[in-house]
Amino acid sequence: MLGLHLGEPQRMRPRIPRRQALTALGGWVAVNLVLAALFVGLNLAYRAGADAVEFKGGVASFDREFDGALFGIDAQRAYRVSGSGDVAVVKIKPGTPPFRPVCGTTTLDGSLINLAMYQRGDWVYSGYPEFDGVDAYNLKTGETLSVSAPTPAPGKTSDPLTIPEYRSRGLTFTDGNKLTPERIVRGHRQLASIEESCVVFNAAFFLLFGASAVAGLWLTARALRSSAEPTAPSA
Repeated sequence: MLGLHLGEPQRMRPRIPRRQALTALGGWVAVNLVLAALFVGLNLAYRAGADAVEFKGGVASFDREFDGALFGIDAQRAYRVSGSGDVAVVKIKPGTPPFRPVCGTTTLDGSLINLAMYQRGDWVYSGYPEFDGVDAYNLKTGETLSVSAPTPAPGKTSDPLTIPEYRSRGLTFTDGNKLTPERIVRGHRQLASIEESCVVFNAAFFLLFGASAVAGLWLTARALRSSAEPTAPSA
């Protein structure tokens, strides 16, 4: 009968020490708590109207110079008032997650008239009909006018009475017809608009959260694997 010598049983060792894997996972949790605190803090400051946030050793600006405010006309349209007080009539739509609702609920979907300087009845119109583009827009019917007007002399403005399309509709440049931000605020509800400044800094956070989620899955799998493998037996 042949004798078989199997030798000493081979010991199984974990590829990754369990303590090391759990420590790495705990570090990941700590980093994400800090990241989440920064995310919440910056968004609260932004919603409060801050232009920048001071950190130890620096300042983080929200770059709000191109921001504006939306005031609803109906479910598809709004007045947009820029930071300098210029008014436009724009199309709107619901924002896209995850920026909705973090940055607001409503975003731009195109412009209907850019230089909305006056309003008489349902007509919103420009004070510069000599410029290319839409010069007047009817809020009720959706009709647009693009007129041909000569360029006025330096220091002068166009006379609406010389423009047939304006004259026939009674569109004048009187102070009573001016479409000012104050007039819009009095008659329309402000919408929670998604501005580019909010999108920019939150996009960075969302990228970091995405990368962190991948890292967290890997660290969790690593910790579970180290826990499942038997440890080396003591001598």
